[in-house]
Amino acid sequence: MGKIEQTIEGFSQVGKRALQRGQRLWRMATSPLRSLPDIVIVGAMKAGTTSLYHYLCQHPNVSGAWSKEVHYFDENYGRNPLWYRSNFDLQGRGISIEATPRYLFDEETLWRMSVLLPDAIVIALLREPVSRAYSHYKHVRRGMGKWGTDHRSFQEAARADIEQAEEKGALGTNRYEDVYHSYVRDKNAVGLRSPVRHAKKACGCRSGVVRML
Repeated sequence: MGKIEQTIEGFSQVGKRALQRGQRLWRMATSPLRSLPDIVIVGAMKAGTTSLYHYLCQHPNVSGAWSKEVHYFDENYGRNPLWYRSNFDLQGRGISIEATPRYLFDEETLWRMSVLLPDAIVIALLREPVSRAYSHYKHVRRGMGKWGTDHRSFQEAARADIEQAEEKGALGTNRYEDVYHSYVRDKNAVGLRSPVRHAKKACGCRSGVVRML
């Protein structure tokens, strides 16, 4: 790339960042007029949460969040609720939706959702553990994850993850976060049965569970 192309690319990136900042300021200024989500998609990684989110957003009366995974109830809960509203469309423009899979795996997060979104529909996507683990492995193998490329065989990777989870005492417990990025996160009900029970117990939202087998 020549100097002229580099300069143009630099200006383009600056323009994009300025536009994003302007959009965020506009959204914050109009946040009291924006709706909270009517539907929240949660679930396991590689269980179809992204696909379902995009399928629903194709409907003319459904609008997605500014960013698919808002992470308000876990990573951004210290922010003002108006910040959360700023991620969605203006009121009266149909159904608003977001998809943050990790919401499912923590009771406190689900309780926070039930307080702010008592009437929301929560869709939990799960998947048969072995096929989910292998799909996750192929995802990383192709270098598509943010954790680098895994050059081990699937058997080697799974065995190492099982040993690591056993060392942490995470297998057979509710401590899904200990193996969140593990291929074997669903082994012995980690990330499968326990989160569903937690959702029914902790979340006052209307919840539906969709099993992807």
